[in-house]
Amino acid sequence: SLLKPGGHFIFIVPHPAFNSGCGIESRKYFADRDRLSEQQINDELKTNTYCKTLQDYTDAAITSGFEIVQLEEVRTTPTATSLIVKLRKSGALNMLPKKLTWSKAAMKHPHNAFIVNIPVEVKEELYEAAMSAYEDGVSVDELDAAGYFPVDSFAALKSFSVSVRNSLLHETGLVLLKGLDLDTFSAMDELADPDQVVACSKLAYYIICSHIGTVDGSARGKLFDVKNNHIDAMDGKND
Repeated sequence: SLLKPGGHFIFIVPHPAFNSGCGIESRKYFADRDRLSEQQINDELKTNTYCKTLQDYTDAAITSGFEIVQLEEVRTTPTATSLIVKLRKSGALNMLPKKLTWSKAAMKHPHNAFIVNIPVEVKEELYEAAMSAYEDGVSVDELDAAGYFPVDSFAALKSFSVSVRNSLLHETGLVLLKGLDLDTFSAMDELADPDQVVACSKLAYYIICSHIGTVDGSARGKLFDVKNNHIDAMDGKND
């Protein structure tokens, strides 16, 4: 699949219920299923469409691994009604089992099994992106990481996120990321106050999590409710 988890797919089709030649207007909504119907869009454009029910489209979307985000009915011409469907590719992390069982080796050496240090180049991308969003007045509840930043903003983060996702799906099912130093935001701006540091930290956490998998937008406020306790992230005593 070319569409990554969390990616959106939007398509438009003749409305199943109001397609000329089939649907409710022909009084054969179910009987006309899969019948080829000719539709005149305007004086110059004519299309051939296979009659489908609304359930045909929703079932196809769900079985293909999509979540239905939005359905919109629009009048495309005075005589034609269309259905716009917005889908989201289900996050791969939804496949995680409800119960995880770790090996004795993993339990004996958790540092090797679960802890992953965030690479320096990844942290630099996160610090810069989070500070940029904060300066633009964008909060973690408003940020759309996929659409807000330039496509080349996270070269290192994208590669790192793939390895973390693989660990979650195919190895331990648990990863503890370490090394994001919240005090760096203070160092980047001498006038930074505690609220700014916390806001930037929330943005950084959201950006990295959204690259690893799909983040439940309804829970953002709780998932990223961080507080700066001035702990050295690289100090082994704080493990």
